[in-house]
Amino acid sequence: MKSLWTLNRYFWRYRWRFAIGFFCVGTAATFAVFPAVFIRRAFDEVAVAMTEIGLAGSMASEPLKKALLIYSLVILGMSVMKGLFTFLMRQTLIVMSRLIEADLKDDIYAHYQSLDQAFYLRNSTGDLMNRISEDVSRVRMYLGPALMYSINMLFSLTLTLSFMFSVDVKLSVMTLAPMPLIVWSIYRVSKLINQRSTAVQAQQSAISTLAQETFSGIRVLKSFALEKGQSERHLISANASFARNEGLYRVNALFMPLMLLLVGVSTAIAVWVGGQGVVDGRSTPGVIAEFVFYVGLLTWPIASMGWVVSLTQRAAASMQRINDFLQAEPSVASEADTIAPSVIQGALVVDKVSLTYE
Repeated sequence: MKSLWTLNRYFWRYRWRFAIGFFCVGTAATFAVFPAVFIRRAFDEVAVAMTEIGLAGSMASEPLKKALLIYSLVILGMSVMKGLFTFLMRQTLIVMSRLIEADLKDDIYAHYQSLDQAFYLRNSTGDLMNRISEDVSRVRMYLGPALMYSINMLFSLTLTLSFMFSVDVKLSVMTLAPMPLIVWSIYRVSKLINQRSTAVQAQQSAISTLAQETFSGIRVLKSFALEKGQSERHLISANASFARNEGLYRVNALFMPLMLLLVGVSTAIAVWVGGQGVVDGRSTPGVIAEFVFYVGLLTWPIASMGWVVSLTQRAAASMQRINDFLQAEPSVASEADTIAPSVIQGALVVDKVSLTYE
């Protein structure tokens, strides 16, 4: 994860875009949570009306209809505002990630130009191309979607949990009981994701290198009739890549079903415990509806937690590979204060010179 700290200078370069995006995420999350309050009030007013004047009377009650219309318009207005700020959120943070992606590619290419021939003898062309394309794309996914959903998760969880505990502490604790299991699952799987993501990227570089060598040496392969052997090498490399990707996606596939299962358990707990509270007179039907809404709000932040961890782990592995090249220095480097002579004079004498080839 330390490899991602090298991206801080890019964040500082686009700090105003990031600040605006951060504000839009918080505002969108706020408009997403507040409708739950009006849903509770609407359910409670309907429940009170049915208790006092019966079902037929409540259906004909003009004050109740007016109140429900107001609640509906308020919820609709908040949904529209949420959609607007969600759009602005993507227009700021996702565009920022694209700009940083372009800057990172420019920096990598500029660094490639400063390295000496020995570096290119040690590293294959396919690996160089893979790090400036595939690895940078994975870093971009961290800078864009992963970062955006992380901020959204922070705001959503903070606001939702605050509202839940302000309404009913006991019901909140019971509803959130599966949360430690979610955290433990993410911790266990994140290590596997990082290891398998690194293996996938290494194999991708091997495939790129093999393809580049094949195309550049196609005449030699044809001259010596080596096409069949080279095809088998490609097949072996592709199968190895398939196996590693399959292993990675098997781990990723554990997250979503697990999250949805635990969220379903939380919903059942909210209905069961909340229903007992209504029977005992400690709660109202509106509170149950409100908590079911809150559990729905927690579904995506909790479900996306695994996806965000996966993107972050992949980006960390890719950024480490990029940093390995960005930290490479030419074997013969000029000092910062070196001045190139305008005119070269004198004679060159070569005496007792040897060459060692690595």
